[in-house]
Amino acid sequence: MLRALLTLLALVIVASALAAGAARTTAPTTTAPTTTAPTDAPSTTAPATTTPATTAPATTAPATTAPATTAPTTRAGTTLAPVDAWAPPSGAAFATVSAGALDGFHAAWCAATPVRPLVVVQLGDSHTAGGFMTTALRRALAPEQPSGPGYVPPSSLTTQWATSTLRGRWTQASWLRDRGDVSGAMAGPGGQIAVPPSRGPATAELRLGPPPATTTATTATTATPMPPSTASDAPILPEGGRVTVLHDPFTPVPDGALRIDGVVTEPWERAGTALLGRTTVSVPPGTTTVSLDVAGEPFRFYGWVVLDPTARVELDAVGVSGVTVMQSGRRADASLDEYLAWRQPDLVVVWLGTNDAVTPADEFRRFDDAYPRWLDRVRAAAPQAALVAVGPPDLDRRPAGCAAPVGRGRRRRGGLSREELVAVVCRPQAIPVTANRAPIALKGVRTAADWGRWLSSCAHETAPTLAHVIDVERAAVTARGGAFVDLFAWMGGPLSMKRLACLEPPLAALDLVHLKADGYALVGAAVADALTGGVPCPAAPPPTTAPTTPTTTPAATTNP
Repeated sequence: MLRALLTLLALVIVASALAAGAARTTAPTTTAPTTTAPTDAPSTTAPATTTPATTAPATTAPATTAPATTAPTTRAGTTLAPVDAWAPPSGAAFATVSAGALDGFHAAWCAATPVRPLVVVQLGDSHTAGGFMTTALRRALAPEQPSGPGYVPPSSLTTQWATSTLRGRWTQASWLRDRGDVSGAMAGPGGQIAVPPSRGPATAELRLGPPPATTTATTATTATPMPPSTASDAPILPEGGRVTVLHDPFTPVPDGALRIDGVVTEPWERAGTALLGRTTVSVPPGTTTVSLDVAGEPFRFYGWVVLDPTARVELDAVGVSGVTVMQSGRRADASLDEYLAWRQPDLVVVWLGTNDAVTPADEFRRFDDAYPRWLDRVRAAAPQAALVAVGPPDLDRRPAGCAAPVGRGRRRRGGLSREELVAVVCRPQAIPVTANRAPIALKGVRTAADWGRWLSSCAHETAPTLAHVIDVERAAVTARGGAFVDLFAWMGGPLSMKRLACLEPPLAALDLVHLKADGYALVGAAVADALTGGVPCPAAPPPTTAPTTPTTTPAATTNP
């Protein structure tokens, strides 16, 4: 009897299992609708993700073979389609040029020689300090010819033409990050200062390496090859050149402190102004390092200037990361004015405004007056220079109060992986939800309902003050006889930074503030396009040729 009951119970279980399997194969769209997408996601933002029948169908797996509870087995974002391509437009089409604003620049550019090179100084924030845009601008203004690295801050990125490294326990400060023991009234023309320790070794080493490695800015529709660079250990001054140390004039470079490739050398030129000291040495061909040893000296170091005597273009990138126009005008000391007077640039490019667009309201209200005053100061320091302002690029942010995704980085644990960060920034609506919890770990976003609310209310938007910044800059520079390059419009307007960040490969960073190296290269080419306007230099007159027919000697020239 017991055996019969057990047999009957087994048959019932098998029959139930078979019935459940038949139900799954005949009605796949009825399984767990609330586990594939947040139920309260509004149709205006994600109409295709509110029902399981339309969420990531065959792009992840066939519906008949992958039930919703097992649907994506990879990390978020790996199966999402890339954003469509973007092709850079002409930079000249987005330039507003006052009458005659660039005539002097064109004349200097066309007549530039190694004896009298074109000198350009670019003032800006992190977009300038990174150096990628200015590297491309150098190449565009002097293709297939050398161009001087120009200004190098006390400690710089390792991706540029010439790099500076501080060895020892130097103290550093800038316009933004004051250190009361070193800053005071002078911060140097680049907004930075470095002071060696009173004890222990202290060396500033300038490495004269090659330009950045060959890169190609590529999207699905455009490819912009960069000129090839030399070997990684090759110098950038194959015929020698000049290196100038910028410093406080009251603390000169000590005798014997400069070394060229390890050999002590004496300065051949000491000069300067009231607030800017300059000590210059000649470097022989093939020089790879210039060292400044100032251990225990009361020295204030502002950076280097590297000049190539064979260059047709010298471009100084003077940028302070995070700086605003208000900070530049209020805290930059007169050493910047004296630097411009020394360099006598043919062109000054001002690329500021990104950080101003996200300043507190009370400070932002001062921008309208601060920006024209800054241009007046630049014009007074370099009256001979053409003046060009580059507007800020697009700047995309989430509304206030929204949790922003953060990458893991070197010092952060628990952040999103690169893959997850791309997905949540570029295509959050397509991230499948496989349980009643948020698919991405964000602060305050835990459940599927939280995720739905975040999707509907935390979409990216262009900084609302950006348009005002651009209008003020355009009006101010054109009123002063300069030119304005509307980089925001060139990129494509609102949310274009996000679009460039979501390209494959990306042209912008996922912080939606900065560009990638290839993106900055395209900006440099666009600014050069706007500066030159597609107008070639006037051709030299054709050489005079001797007449092919003999001339008759006038009778008056014969002897009587």
